[in-house]
Amino acid sequence: MRHNDAVRRLLGAIVSILLGAVATVTLAIIALIGADESTGGSSSLLIRNGTELWLVRRHESFGLTWINSELYWPPLVNSQPTSIDIPWWATPPERQWPETGLPRVAALAVGWPAPFVARRWIALRSGEIFPLPHELDDGRDSLRRAAGRFREADAAAPYLILWRGLLLDVGVLSLAFGALIWGLATLRAALFHRQERNDEPHEQKQRDGETGHAQE
Repeated sequence: MRHNDAVRRLLGAIVSILLGAVATVTLAIIALIGADESTGGSSSLLIRNGTELWLVRRHESFGLTWINSELYWPPLVNSQPTSIDIPWWATPPERQWPETGLPRVAALAVGWPAPFVARRWIALRSGEIFPLPHELDDGRDSLRRAAGRFREADAAAPYLILWRGLLLDVGVLSLAFGALIWGLATLRAALFHRQERNDEPHEQKQRDGETGHAQE
């Protein structure tokens, strides 16, 4: 009996994890397909190497996080402390950037409750419409454009797996399915035992009746 209970618990855990993984991917697909205007946004500054300044736009909606950084030119005259408040997957790479053209580095991360996969794009000319320049990136169209690009094949923008977010998403959703499976199993067991209790008086009456007939 204990062996059967252990097997059932193991199977329940495996099913919960599989359902959590499927739900993680499904929610990401739903977020990409339903991308529209952002539901929240902010602006900030990224300072690196003392004088390297980036203007940062951040927009979010269900399952989507968009971060767009544009290099400010000329460099800062006075050196400033490093200030980087965006995730590593959205941070512009350290390289020699052109002095003209409004270089932009933008990334879209997908996943709920935490991002688990991201892609990053680089634009070196001001005439490129994706990613949008900082002053035009108001969140009305950024997520939809980025979601469309995210689904396209582009060797210059490889997929980045965010393992911490992946483990968190699968873990949280697996726990939710595990709780659901446990609740259904408990309800089924309660109904089964209730049915057994209801059947016992009926069976007893049948046995009493058979005993009475035998005595006659």
